[in-house]
Amino acid sequence: MYLAIHLLLAASVTATTADDLSIAPQNLAAIPMSFIFGYIIPIVLMALPAPKMVTWAFKHTVSGWYQQWNLFIAFFHYVYVYVFADNMQTRSQLKQSGSGLLPSLRIVYGLAIIMALLPYWVVCVISFTAWLCPGKFNEKTAECLKPPNLLLPTLPYDRRKASDMSEGFLWLIQWDYILGTLGMIVWSLVLHSNAREVYAVDDTWPNIFVRFLVYTMVGGPAALPVLVLWERDEWVFGGRA
Repeated sequence: MYLAIHLLLAASVTATTADDLSIAPQNLAAIPMSFIFGYIIPIVLMALPAPKMVTWAFKHTVSGWYQQWNLFIAFFHYVYVYVFADNMQTRSQLKQSGSGLLPSLRIVYGLAIIMALLPYWVVCVISFTAWLCPGKFNEKTAECLKPPNLLLPTLPYDRRKASDMSEGFLWLIQWDYILGTLGMIVWSLVLHSNAREVYAVDDTWPNIFVRFLVYTMVGGPAALPVLVLWERDEWVFGGRA
């Protein structure tokens, strides 16, 4: 919904110059730190083995607090910007445009790619291991982890019912991932297309399709919108005319 509203109303959809899209360097520099402290560290804490390292109560508590991850990211972001970054740069340095933003942009995009790639490959490796080497898991677990069951969702018009709560949650998560990622892909493609026309990028549609297909196969569906926008920003902030 947010992305649809952005495409319909935001001026930045058609604005494709560095001056229009540039942001305060502090805000850009704060993004990796805010995601590390507000998003990644809670996930690591939830992943700690129980009861060897932490108690089950600790894991449940962290899981409950983790649901507000967006608030934690915003909190650490503003702490970094207004407490630390303001001490390092003067107000006159708050905004810059063009190639000066590219190094920080690349760090942000690199982190986003890593966050999309790691879970994609972990899931794929586990799923295909269960398919090719089922002896490494018990029979029920191996069946659940096979690619047709783990990676392919049940179609909405299928009358099949979930056998238990865990299978129902799996279907919910699968469709949440598909719909959410599809929305981001459409949004990023619109922004990419607008910038491509402005900068008269010499690239054919077959080449674009193949490149984006490779992005998806290597990095997963969630990596595609990140790489698409990365291309767009390389044109915009790289000073390409």
